[in-house]
Parts: sequence; structure tokens; C-alpha cells
Amino acid sequence: MFKLRQLIKSDFCKKCFGCCRFKEKESIWIPKLLEEETYLLKIKKIKLEFKEEIFICSFLKIDSNLCKIYKKRPFECRLYPFLIESKNSNLFLSLHKGCPFIRNNLDSKSLQNYINYLNKFLKKSYYLSILIKNKSIFSSYPQEETIKLNKLV
Repeated sequence: MFKLRQLIKSDFCKKCFGCCRFKEKESIWIPKLLEEETYLLKIKKIKLEFKEEIFICSFLKIDSNLCKIYKKRPFECRLYPFLIESKNSNLFLSLHKGCPFIRNNLDSKSLQNYINYLNKFLKKSYYLSILIKNKSIFSSYPQEETIKLNKLV
């Protein structure tokens, strides 16, 4: 459905141990599923398991730090560390400052090029219509943890 070019190489992600782990069982950071993904994955929401004092996505293989459903992973997982943020009935493309790759590359040309790519990609009528249809699943994140990039809708 959303076939995004990836910015961050998998080798970097496999060493991070940040994604797919949450402090609370009902964390705002848990990816939500688009309506279309609930049919594809045959689940209503991402389930978490409590392991080693933290909640972990049930699709994460802890020993290898790999996703069991990587090729079918949800849109929000594909998009991360970028976020679709809902605020005042609008949708924004935002960036999570908590990602180590982002912290190390905030001023890089490659990051700016990827932001431009995402803006064009997400504003295509097909993808924009999916985002609008699923508007209710997107969250408003803590302002100090994100960078709002641009308004989508």
C-alpha cells in the first residue's frame, strides 16, 4: 500500500534498540494500524509483551532485533522516525527527535532530500485520501519530542 523508500539503513536500526519498545502499555508511540492494514494483518492493533521491564511489540524478535512482519509492517512503522501528527483537525508530517539517526543527521542534505521526497509522496491524491480516511488514528505527540515539518491536510 505505502511503498516508501527508506532513509535509514537496516544495519543502523538493528543496533539501536529504540524502536518497538515502550515504557507504558498504552504509549502514544505505539504504531496504529490503518483500516486497510487491519484486514491485511488480521489484527485490530499492535499487541505488546512485557519483557525485561519494558513493553515490546509482539512482532519484534528480541534476539536479532528484527521485525517478524518486516515486509508487511504497518505504515507508521515504515514511516518512522517520521510521524503523521494530528492537531486541530489537521494532519502534519513531523519528525521524532528521539531517533538517534535523526539526532546525528538533523542538518544533513540527505535528511532534507528525504523530507522533500516524503512531502511529495504523501501529498499524492491516493496516499492523501488514505491518510484522511484514517485521520482518527493519528496522535498529537509531545511538542518537545517532535519537529513539525509541514501541514499535509
